[in-house]
Amino acid sequence: MGAPVSIVLQRNERKEYEQLCRSGRTAVRLKERLTIVLLADDGLNNGEIAEHMSISAQMVGRWRNRYAEHGLSGIEKNLPRGNNHGGKNTRAQARLRQKIITKTTTEKPPNATHWSTRTMAEILGTSHNFVAKVWRECGFKPHLISQFKIK
Repeated sequence: MGAPVSIVLQRNERKEYEQLCRSGRTAVRLKERLTIVLLADDGLNNGEIAEHMSISAQMVGRWRNRYAEHGLSGIEKNLPRGNNHGGKNTRAQARLRQKIITKTTTEKPPNATHWSTRTMAEILGTSHNFVAKVWRECGFKPHLISQFKIK
């Protein structure tokens, strides 16, 4: 771990952050993150801040770095997690959905009687969870060999 990022606050910023920390309307997470920033401005290193606040030094470093990069907006919310294949509205995902629907309704897999989510995902280069999600949304049940239904 390298040297901590230096944080120097202007007088008006410090006053605003201290006021937010005292406010009863500020979220607890934001208060904690602002306290990290204020202590960093006081010249404390990550280990000292972590000990003072009873949290990990890694957590202190994360929020200190995020504040240095993005300012207050960087610590107000958590970053988004996960990956949904580019988002529901992307063209690439729409094409992939269409390929899944077309293959499911018009083709049979090699050496099998019906598609499974894993064989479909392997052929199209996506995850089996994504294939299952598309099938659920469309009401497909290709595992029902005797009566494959499309709603």
